[in-house]
Amino acid sequence: MANPTGANQDGVQKEPKDVSQDSSKDVSKEIASRIWYPRTKWHRLFGNMLEELLESVQVTVNKDVPLSSEPLEMDLLLLSSSSKQWTVPQHAKLPDGIRDTSVAHVLIEFKYTESANPKAFMKTLAYDTMYKEIRKLEGDALASFLVSSQSPQPETLENLGYRPAQKPGVYFSDHFEMNPIGFIDLNKLSDAPHNATFKLFASRVAEQRKAFEMVEHGKLGHIPDKLYWQVSGLKQKLFPGEKLMTEAELEELTSEILMDEGKAFVARTIRQLPFDFVANDLSDHPAVVKAIKEGTEKGIEEGMEKGIEKGIEKGIEKGIEKGIEKGIQEGRSAGQVELLLKQMQFKFHEVAEPYEATIRQADEIALARIAERLLMADTIEQVFEEKA
Repeated sequence: MANPTGANQDGVQKEPKDVSQDSSKDVSKEIASRIWYPRTKWHRLFGNMLEELLESVQVTVNKDVPLSSEPLEMDLLLLSSSSKQWTVPQHAKLPDGIRDTSVAHVLIEFKYTESANPKAFMKTLAYDTMYKEIRKLEGDALASFLVSSQSPQPETLENLGYRPAQKPGVYFSDHFEMNPIGFIDLNKLSDAPHNATFKLFASRVAEQRKAFEMVEHGKLGHIPDKLYWQVSGLKQKLFPGEKLMTEAELEELTSEILMDEGKAFVARTIRQLPFDFVANDLSDHPAVVKAIKEGTEKGIEEGMEKGIEKGIEKGIEKGIEKGIEKGIQEGRSAGQVELLLKQMQFKFHEVAEPYEATIRQADEIALARIAERLLMADTIEQVFEEKA
């Protein structure tokens, strides 16, 4: 992903001051202090969240879309369903524009740090054409969208023939060549719950905050635990207060790191609140419910680990006891063997090899019988004669 125009020498660019809908002084100050992270693979994080969101409703999210034999630096995602009509559960989780299509595949070119300039629209058109040719798809089998965190310049949309659709933030072109490509401005999508996951990546702070609040307060209905923790972690990374991430931390930012950050933040927050308040007033809050579930699962896991560990200790202890007992028995048997051999040598002067082998292979009971017969035997043969 190319660095956005105007990035400083460290590759970090301040977010454009788009405060047209944010008149609050505090919000304006926050926008001015926010930074963008062009080296972070934002489309990968975005794709991972969509994967968690849509997997449960049988929509496949492909984050590696092949368009040629040579690897390309792209921000493409592919949503695929088994039919051309979205089901009710799928419809409830897809944003305006995409949820209104009737196709089995949706190609998304996602722009987070780059603006939606004419070049971005042309690239999306090229990807749309290439994917249809590679997959041998008819025009109505694939819908392609350029999804942008930043609002484009009005003249960009005007020059490319884009007009607002019936729903805010969604645009389609009346120019023939651009007709296959829809455009979604995340800043201008409505505040409907089904848009919230996408609007988490809007560039306007006020829009982002509303989206985070919807997810955190359960406005989307049930969402997978992994997605909830990623969203909570993303919020901490996007609104870090005084502590900004280093370049190395930015480059290594992953969904797993976001999940760990989200869990840690919720745990810290809950610990700071009075127990009665959490138990009575926040018992149904998604964060509390998921934190309790996480804690219970972790407790069970640790309990099992401790149990296994204790079992191993007991097993080792028992094994040592058995080993000592067996060693004593074997030592005792070996002593009996040597004593019997000496007694036989004294009485019969020599012990033939077959007799010695029989004695050495005998167990304790057999050795006791041989010892009894040795007392009464006149010949060595009588010692080894078993009476019927």
